[in-house]
Amino acid sequence: MKPAVLMLYGPYGQHPWREDMFHRPDMIQANLKKLGFGFDIAVVTEAPSGENRVPNVRIAENPVYDQATGDLLEAHFKPGTIEDYPSIIDHWVHNFQDEVLQLDGTYQRTAYGIGLPPERLWNHKRIQTFGNRKDLMEEIITAHGVGIDTYAVLNYEQFVDKYGAERTLIYKPQGGSRGKGIEVFKSIADLHLALTTKRIATNGFIQPYLNVKNPIQGVKPASKEDARLLKTLNAMADRPREIRMHVITTTDESGQLRTEAYPMMKISEPNRDFLKYQTGIGIDPACLGEGSFIHDKSVELAQAVCKAAGESGAPVPQYYGVFDWLVDGDIHNPDDVRVGDGNCRGPGLPVCAAAARDAFFRALVVGGKKML
Repeated sequence: MKPAVLMLYGPYGQHPWREDMFHRPDMIQANLKKLGFGFDIAVVTEAPSGENRVPNVRIAENPVYDQATGDLLEAHFKPGTIEDYPSIIDHWVHNFQDEVLQLDGTYQRTAYGIGLPPERLWNHKRIQTFGNRKDLMEEIITAHGVGIDTYAVLNYEQFVDKYGAERTLIYKPQGGSRGKGIEVFKSIADLHLALTTKRIATNGFIQPYLNVKNPIQGVKPASKEDARLLKTLNAMADRPREIRMHVITTTDESGQLRTEAYPMMKISEPNRDFLKYQTGIGIDPACLGEGSFIHDKSVELAQAVCKAAGESGAPVPQYYGVFDWLVDGDIHNPDDVRVGDGNCRGPGLPVCAAAARDAFFRALVVGGKKML
């Protein structure tokens, strides 16, 4: 095996040319080099097969990036195999978010895997499933006491029994991402109309709508630029905001899960009912460090996902993901915070999340060295 990390992308013309989730791959490459690892990229040359097998790929070693933008400038793709790499970031979106038609006419996002064990992948198909199946993720979040009352959309009468028919509610699709498919309804009657006209899928979920437009209290910026952004974008009740906790889980020599968790603030475009991402703000990890409610619950949730995704009593040994916290008040008051979502499919890793990026780079190398 090569002492290098491999980023696996979908077909030509997609992510390799302008990365949309693992931002600034030039910086990723530079930081891995400092840790003694290379950084190569691969693109698949086939469509998802529906099977957990190693795909046919072309690999470019030592790609050249624009050092100002992170765009790919030069890459020489040649035949190769992902089996040569000890640490692989699975970024083949169509293979872990394939829209599979179900018997009831709805679609379920499905992860097929890439034929390698979870010790080598970020993330393995069993982890990715918890991003595709919001019902499975919600069970974990609720079990740890930080969930929001959630109902299958066809069970809206249960929602009415608790909240009444006139309560504003939010609809979320089963496997959605980036806010796609989310809708806010002013009443159950409006929801029922959307169901009868088939505007929304019947395998989605509903929750009471929570106010997330007030400025978030208790946060401290990670830098002077973040302080400027906080002063500008966290001052008025004009847009949704969330605290995103990046979680990076590895396994130590004794077989115990170890999780690092680091915050950032997600800022929405203004005048939205739910968050439509505009920018991120770096948050000082010290204000949400070990011992704080959000930090410790995020660690619990990450390890619970690894255990739930495991087989034969053994948890999945490594996992990168996020938990998005809705805040109406102060980040240090447990009554003011709830987890709105968890993402296990390679969520965004922006430059402002510096501590999380550093932890992820270290995890990539530590895991890779174990496999060499």
